[in-house]
Amino acid sequence: MEVKIVKPQDFIETFEEFLDSEATNIMLRGYSDDTKIICLSEFVKSMRHGLNDIVIEVPNLKNAVNILPTCFKFGRHETNFKHYDHHPHFDKEYSVNGITYKFREYSNPNLVNIEEGQQDLVIFLSVQSILYTNQNGKMNSNFSAFERRIEAYGNEKKIFVTANDNNKSPENLYSLMDKVVILDTVKNEEVLLPNKKGETINLPY
Repeated sequence: MEVKIVKPQDFIETFEEFLDSEATNIMLRGYSDDTKIICLSEFVKSMRHGLNDIVIEVPNLKNAVNILPTCFKFGRHETNFKHYDHHPHFDKEYSVNGITYKFREYSNPNLVNIEEGQQDLVIFLSVQSILYTNQNGKMNSNFSAFERRIEAYGNEKKIFVTANDNNKSPENLYSLMDKVVILDTVKNEEVLLPNKKGETINLPY
């Protein structure tokens, strides 16, 4: 597995290479969640003539509206997403700039029978909550079902995006990844935690 540190300006080129390669699973890590989402959005828009059907897997459909309208430009002038729906509906098609999006909830793996070859790209946004271990070092009880869900997509291109990425929990998914991209958005290894007065951490990548 390759681990690569990438500047935001090199993001699109890096992920274009991923689409052209034989790799199927890539993880996007980095400290700044907003920058990861913005770069991913710009990448999708830049590739819209080559991507027709995209599935976005989120932990919770009702909370997805807090992220998606801004980063994927869901607005009443471009799609019916924001205008008619308070949150994306399961497997409903939304058309944005020539791309058809469907939304699924990976925390409930029984919601859909996944058929390989029906989508050009699958984006798991975000995967952090299912990767944590408990105090005894055991994985989330839904992790095995999550692995089966990933495998059901087969050889389709899949992007796994982390959130609150300041620990080693994403490494629990490394065994399924072909490549890990770390978006370099900080100038040094130590970052001030927003919820800890005066405390610093060393980023785990």
